[in-house]
Amino acid sequence: MSLRLKTIIGVGLIEATLLVILISTILNYMRNTSENSLENYVTTTKTLFATSTKDAILSFDLATLESSIQEILKNDSIIYVRIIDNNNNILASGSNGEYKEREFLLDNNFLDIDDSIYDTEEFISVGDTIYAKIEIGVSTQQIEKSIKETTKLSISIAIVEMVLVAFFSFILGIYLTKQLKVLRNAAKDISAGDYTQTIDIKTRDEVGEVAHAFNKMTSSLNAANRKTLTYQQELEELNKSLEDRVERRTQKILDQKDKLESAYGQLQKTQRQLVESEKLASIGQLAAGVAHEINNPVGFIKSNLSSLEDYIGVYQTLIKEQQAFIDKVDINQNTDLKPHLEKIIAFKEEEDIEFISEDIDSLTKESIKGTVRVEDIVKGLKVYSRDSDDVFEPTDLAACLNDALTMLNNEIKYKCKIKKEIGELPLFPCDKVKIIQVFTNLIINAAQAIKDTGILLIKANHNKSTDNSNITITISDNGQGIPKENLAKLFDPFFTTKPVGEGTGLGLSISHGIIQDHGGEISVESKVGVGTRFTIIFNID
Repeated sequence: MSLRLKTIIGVGLIEATLLVILISTILNYMRNTSENSLENYVTTTKTLFATSTKDAILSFDLATLESSIQEILKNDSIIYVRIIDNNNNILASGSNGEYKEREFLLDNNFLDIDDSIYDTEEFISVGDTIYAKIEIGVSTQQIEKSIKETTKLSISIAIVEMVLVAFFSFILGIYLTKQLKVLRNAAKDISAGDYTQTIDIKTRDEVGEVAHAFNKMTSSLNAANRKTLTYQQELEELNKSLEDRVERRTQKILDQKDKLESAYGQLQKTQRQLVESEKLASIGQLAAGVAHEINNPVGFIKSNLSSLEDYIGVYQTLIKEQQAFIDKVDINQNTDLKPHLEKIIAFKEEEDIEFISEDIDSLTKESIKGTVRVEDIVKGLKVYSRDSDDVFEPTDLAACLNDALTMLNNEIKYKCKIKKEIGELPLFPCDKVKIIQVFTNLIINAAQAIKDTGILLIKANHNKSTDNSNITITISDNGQGIPKENLAKLFDPFFTTKPVGEGTGLGLSISHGIIQDHGGEISVESKVGVGTRFTIIFNID
């Protein structure tokens, strides 16, 4: 077997092994990630839908239930939704396509799915009492399609890469064996008695050094024929040594290639982990704030409803006494009327029925305000946590700023006094989720730059001119400021001034990339001890 063929086969086997490991790892990672994402999406969807429809179910508000079902069915991945009471009566239902009458077969996880539909359920309960059950079907066809397409693409890439590796291995084998053939031919001529052979030196590597030594050897042979046998023996040994050195050199190159590929793969993995850590850190902060914000309105809603429950008990007692009074009315015998009438009057005065009637309206309004607050908070969380699909739609940037402030209210309200100067802004085509992510990063950074308490100023204006029209947004704080030497590196990936463990240095880098993707510009001005101002400009065609 020739050296060239050995080189091709060796490199091919190494590359094939690496490709099998790499493709298997990627496909397993994608499958596991897709399964986890689907299960998280299903859990979040059914929990949020159950929460949003709980009051309507408890109050038997069928119109609201139908409206909620139609709203969730706008999501293409939701196949059907049913709301069933304790008697297995369908309170409301809806579906996309022919799945309205589909039999419900509960799937506990992704591995239980055998029909491309994830069937799941959620119970509506108060305390230990279950009032209704929600059945939801989520399509998994898109995930299955993505996995199949990725598999096909990975195999295609592997085939192309194997062909390229074989081709370049063939070229490398030709290059290495060509020089050896020259040496071999010259050696044959010398062995036949031709001591005038010389080799052209075209390289300065090990092969060139061998050629130079070969020429010196032939020159010495011409000068001293008596040493021919000795020189021939040295030449044969030298040829053997050359093959060994070429093989060692080739193996060294292959080893270096393996190390580079391994380092590159590790770098990509680390980068993905850091990006995911940045997103998870932001979502963790939001979740903490949202939990705190929800607890307050839910607390006073619970208190008000408890008061309403007591008031209803008072009304029930009054009604019983009035009913007893009515039952006692007799045309022929009316001597018992007076005690009951006096009791009713005394009870009304003691319990202050008029005040209770007025207070019921007030408690109800407060409860409604509390639920609206909860809905706003949950709505903001849904907007931030939803995966972006890079769809640019006309968006109100002022509403995006307000959404970011609402989500971060608990994070910043104890440190910052918010001042807003937002003018009338035109709709701007953008990816709403990513723009809110930018605002969130900048507001969090501003709040963290304030040591104790300070002011966060947010401005937004529409600038019109004959040559240009743009929207300018500034987010300023009077915090610690940023040293001048750090300003030029502020948007670099992995650069951070925070202590180790508190930041990845990706927040501003990601925000800078998002602004550039939208054709905008972002800049920063800062002075130590005075504060920092970030300016975003979106040009409008």
